[in-house]
Formats: sequence, structure tokens, C-alpha cells
Amino acid sequence: MSNTENIDRDAATVLEAPEESFGWTCLRAVKSVAAALAAAYRARPRLTMFLIVSQFVSQIAHVLAFLLPLKVILLAASDGVPRYFPFINPDHKGIWLVSLAGLAVAFYSLNLMLEVTTKRLSARARNLKRLNKQQAKANKAAPSLSDEAIRHLQQLTKVAANLAIGILGFLVILLLDPLIVAGVAALGLISMLVIAVIFDNSGSAKLSRAADYLSNNGQAVVQILSSLAFFVAFFIILLPFAMNGGGNMLLALVTFIVLRQSLRAFSITLNVTIRFFQKLPETAVTAEEE
Repeated sequence: MSNTENIDRDAATVLEAPEESFGWTCLRAVKSVAAALAAAYRARPRLTMFLIVSQFVSQIAHVLAFLLPLKVILLAASDGVPRYFPFINPDHKGIWLVSLAGLAVAFYSLNLMLEVTTKRLSARARNLKRLNKQQAKANKAAPSLSDEAIRHLQQLTKVAANLAIGILGFLVILLLDPLIVAGVAALGLISMLVIAVIFDNSGSAKLSRAADYLSNNGQAVVQILSSLAFFVAFFIILLPFAMNGGGNMLLALVTFIVLRQSLRAFSITLNVTIRFFQKLPETAVTAEEE
């Protein structure tokens, strides 16, 4: 059995249930992505891990590349050293400015390099099917990976990398401001319950239009929920400044940037998962022959 058939067989096992609840549909979507990612890793472990790690490190570098310049601006625009930079010796302020600026450039360069490397590797991987078929003719062996499996691999590694970024980001926010995590989690739980009620009662005349909109505009719904979560967290960040003026500017900026990147990562994860799950009927049967 070819590797493409393995990936499609594992992913397509989630298509068996007919009518089902919203919760079971979500569970099947997660199971389909996990099963396909596992199958893709078995087919190309090094390529899969490299794509995941490179995208993960690239996003970390991206965050640092835009966080460090803010620190440089705050430090350069202040007389002396601000109170939220207690680790900086005023006598070494110039050295810190140059060092932070240099690190920002280095992380930005790393981000660009990893993005270019990932794109080149993905483009090179698209030619694997042709190369493997040529080798198969010489060695009388089956090709190891098809174009369809490569397409799955690109989507799945993006899901894995962004999911890891989102989880890491919220762990950082949990240490910086647990109230933000609580607020976003509460909003997410309420949203899921509302969507579940709409889908599970889609036969009702009042909810049928809402269910149709949710079904046909999944990415727009994810974007709306991400924006709502951002504004909820934004107001929580502003609370210390509005109530007693005792907020930490540097801490607020770090939280703001990490929050933005984490919500973006979760949005990408959900959108790619939705697209992948919706395309399963089209990719359940894939021929290796051209």
C-alpha cells in the first residue's frame, strides 16, 4: 500500500458517521488532522519535523524581531533608564541600545531565512513524485510519496507549528497575566456552546439561517471570534492603567505582542483544520498514476 493511501486511509476514517452533533464533528476533525499528521510523519519523518520546527522557530523569531525594537524605542526615548528596565545599568545604556538593535536585526534575518528555506523545501518536495517514479522504474520499487501527500504534509505541519505557538504563547500570558487567559477561555467556552446549540438545533426555522452561515463561513467566524478575544484581552491589559495607574508598560507591550501572535496562530490552526476537513471527501481516494 502506498504512503498516499496510508495518509488518506487514516484521515478518511473520520467520514463514517452520518448525522452527528457539533461536538462529535469537532472531535472527528481533530482526529482526522492527528491521524494524517501521524501518517505523514511515518512517510517522511525528517521532512515533517523540519517543516514543523522551522515554522515554529520562524514565528518565535518574528515575535522577537518586532518586540526588541519597541524596547529600543522605549529605552532611547527615556531620560536615563525607565523603571521597567531594572536590569539595565544606566552607565551601559548605549551598549544595551546597540545590542538590542543588533538582536532585532538578527532575529528578523533568521525569520526571513527560515521562511525562504521552508518555501524552497516545499517547492523541492513537489518534485518528489517525479523523482521517486524514476527511481521506482530503476529499482522496481513503489514511489515513497505523492504530490497529494506533500500537499497534506504542508497543511498539517502548518497546523502543528501554529498550535505549538498558540499553546506556548498562552502559557507565557498565563505567567504574565492569568486574568487574560481566564477571560479568553471563558469567551471561547461560551462561543463553542452557542455554536453547538445553533448546529444541534439547525432544523429550527429560527436557527437554520445561522447554522447555514456558520457552515459556509467558517473562516470568517474564526476571525470574528479571534477579534473578540483580542479586544477582551486588550481591555484586561488596560485595567491596571485605568484603575490605579500602576501598570507596567513593558509588561503590557510584551503581553500585547504575545497575545496577538498566539491568537493569530490559533486562527491559522482552526482555519487550516476546517479546510483540510472539508476537503477530505475529495482526497479520500487518490491515484498514484498520472
